Order: sequence, then structure tokens, then C-alpha cells
Amino acid sequence: MRSRTATILAALLVLVGVDGGCGTRSRDNPLDPDNPGTGGTAPNFNAIAGDGEVSVNWSAMGIDDLEQVAVIRRVCGGVAETLSTQPGQASGWVDTSAVNGITYEYWARYTILEDPAVHLSNVDLATPGAGRVWVVDESWGGLRRVAPDARDLVWKLPYSGYFRSLAVDHRRGRAWSVAWSRNEVVGVDSLGHIVATVPTESPRTVAVYEEDGSIWVAAQWGVGCFTSSGDLLFADSTVTEPKDIAVDPARGTCWVAEGTGSIWIRHADGTTGRVFNFDYPFAISIAESDGGAWVVDAGSRQVYRLAGGAGEIVGQVAGFAQPVDVAASPSGGAWVADWGAGAVVWVSDVAERGPAIGGFDHPRGIAVGDSGNTVWVVEALAGRVTKVSTDADLRVSIGGLDFPKDIAIAR
Repeated sequence: MRSRTATILAALLVLVGVDGGCGTRSRDNPLDPDNPGTGGTAPNFNAIAGDGEVSVNWSAMGIDDLEQVAVIRRVCGGVAETLSTQPGQASGWVDTSAVNGITYEYWARYTILEDPAVHLSNVDLATPGAGRVWVVDESWGGLRRVAPDARDLVWKLPYSGYFRSLAVDHRRGRAWSVAWSRNEVVGVDSLGHIVATVPTESPRTVAVYEEDGSIWVAAQWGVGCFTSSGDLLFADSTVTEPKDIAVDPARGTCWVAEGTGSIWIRHADGTTGRVFNFDYPFAISIAESDGGAWVVDAGSRQVYRLAGGAGEIVGQVAGFAQPVDVAASPSGGAWVADWGAGAVVWVSDVAERGPAIGGFDHPRGIAVGDSGNTVWVVEALAGRVTKVSTDADLRVSIGGLDFPKDIAIAR
């Protein structure tokens, strides 16, 4: 039988929240193995791939006795190595020894003063690679950058503007996007900083001529060419219902897909022309090999190959359910996003239909990366961006977007 003194002591312990054991003690320390939220695994450890580097980030957690954080890396299936030891209140480090194309596992080991236990974070994967991937999420503040392995969002532009359309200036490392609700075109650097704005009424789509950095804008009023500081160089009000615009980086020729049924062409010498007999031209991409173009005709559900110069039709491909975008490949041919079939389809330079990769949820935009070895697809209704190898062996996706519409890759 308990003594009276023991009974009183037990009652006092209950009043102060202690039961004499450890079953109800505070578990606020995220490294405590009995913490119900973390199980002792440090939260929010993240490895974000870049070009020849991986940015490693973690939560500082506010543990006063946290002495140091060791960053550990392992090539998948290889031997683990400690890369760096950071002070306890640090929250990030950059691995500049990472090699593009290799997939690494990263995690952290936390050392707490007078605590012999081993405390580890979660393991995160990263595959560094060349190229900066930009995505237009057609929503407020919807311009984003995606890591080259499609595992992480690098940043989201904190800027109000209903974005649509995207063009990349490879030479200057920036992207341009139409913020149509603000009646302007916005230039953003690779870190997500706005570096320029070009005001213009009712912009719809944008392209860049990298030779001089000029910005070509197709708007409700026609087509205009601007300097990056916003000075108007050229305008043509005869262009009607523009759906897409592209500029040949080598020759300076501008191509516009007009929803009224034609392709408008302006050459570097100022001469213009049109190619007719389309139903509803919707998307266009430059074939850099000859300065021609690939055109998606959404009305006839066909894809056309136009030659450079006057733009005569030299090939056409049928059999699509609902094609909506096209991206010429640096290795030849082009890839087509078929919204209706949930697939992306390769077409050859001689306009022959090639292999298709399926399993996409309404692919809306498409870009080609890794010198033609990968295809990036924005799946609009799924709120997802997917990177797939052209042989379909690799497939990586990142979600959490609202309505991604366009994508481009800066080499």
C-alpha cells in the first residue's frame, strides 16, 4: 500500500504535468525519436538540383544545443561521404562538386551537445543538369522556375499579373512573359528578379531575338518589336488574332500564327509575307536547321512543316486528336503536345509521324531539353510538370501548380 507521503507526491507531479516516468513529457524537440510529428527525423531537408551544383537546405529548428550539421552525399548505390560540416544554426549549403547527369542522395546528420544519439534528416534526391527551366502557371504570380531534374520548384515570382506565354533569351539568361492583366511584358532573371518591363496594350504572346535582345510582342492590336527597355522599333497593325509568335535566332525572321487562318512572316530586311490556307493556326516553333517553322493547325488537327524564306508548306502530319503546341528539337524533327490524346508525339524533318509517349493529363505546353534527349511537358489540368526521356525510360514529375500553360528552357 502506498504511503500517504507517496500519494501526495504523485498528486503534485500530476498537477505540474509529470507522472514520474517519460510518457507525457514535452516532445517539442523535432529530433526526439518520440516526437509524434517527426519521429526523430529532422524535417524539411531538401536538395535542389542546379547546373553543376546542388543547393542543400534544412530547417534551423531553433535547438540551442545543436552544435553542428554534417551534409552527407552518396551516389545512388555507392558509398556515403561527408561533404561539409556547418554550424548548428546554419540552414543551407551549396555542393559545387556535383556532376551533371548523376543522381545523388543527400541527407544531414545533426550533432547535439552531450547527446550521443545519431540524429538524421530525411534523404532527398537531386540530379544536377544544364539548362534553366521556366514555366508559366496561368494564375496570379504564376511565373516559376523548375529544377533541371523536375523534382523541385526553385522559386515563384511574387508579382501580381495574369501570366501567359513565355520566351527565353539564352544569351542573357532571362525569360520574358506576358502579364496581360497588367498590359505589360515582364523580363525576369534566373534568380526571379524582374529586370525589365515593356508596357503594351493587350499583349498575348512574346518572342525574343537574341542577337540584339529585342522583344517581339503579338497583341490584340497587331505585332510590335521593342527594345528591352520598352522603346518601340516596329509595329504592324495588319496582324489579326495572333495565337503564337516565334523568332528565328539566326536570321531574325519573325513568324506569327494568326487564328484567322494564315502565317505572317517578317524578314530581317523588313519585307513581309503571308502563308494562307490554314484552318486555325495555334502554335509555332522555329526549325533552326533551315529557318523554317513547325505549325500546329488546331482547326484541321494537323501539324505542318514550312520551309525558310517564303514559308512554303513542305510537309504535313495528320492523325492527332487535339494538337495544341509544338517544339522543334535541336537534334531534328519536332515534338507535338496532343491535348486530346494525352500524349506527346515526335514528327521527323520530312514530316513523318514517329513514336508517341502517352500517359499525360492534358498536355498543354512542351519544350525539348538535353540536346534533344528529353521532353518537358506541362500537364494543365493535373497542375504538373513532367520531364520524360525521348526513349521513355526516365519520367519525373513535380506537382503543386495551378494551371501550367507554357514552358521554355534556357540552354
